[in-house]
Amino acid sequence: MVRHGDPGVPSWLVDSGEASPNDTSRIIEFSTSVTESQLVTYNVNHSASIQDLIDAGLLSSDDDFTDRSVVQDAISEYIANDFVDRFDDDDPHHGDSDYYDSDWDISDYGDN
Repeated sequence: MVRHGDPGVPSWLVDSGEASPNDTSRIIEFSTSVTESQLVTYNVNHSASIQDLIDAGLLSSDDDFTDRSVVQDAISEYIANDFVDRFDDDDPHHGDSDYYDSDWDISDYGDN
């Protein structure tokens, strides 16, 4: 707003709401935007039977199913070969990543 005592400024301009370019109390309004990439981790529980692993060609009926390392290797291949369902929330930017066969944990071998 122009607020000064210059007698040459018409009265309609003094209180018109217009700001002088040199007025240091002028308010400058602006907006910003930020684009972020985010890493989202989905922990999804899966299960497979020994028969599922045999049907997928990852175990044979001659394997020792009590040997946990044999089962672990089969599960690793099961994940790597894309036999597990994916987490999908219908958002094309989330939940459509590949599962890593090196980042998994067996919580129950089913033999106890």
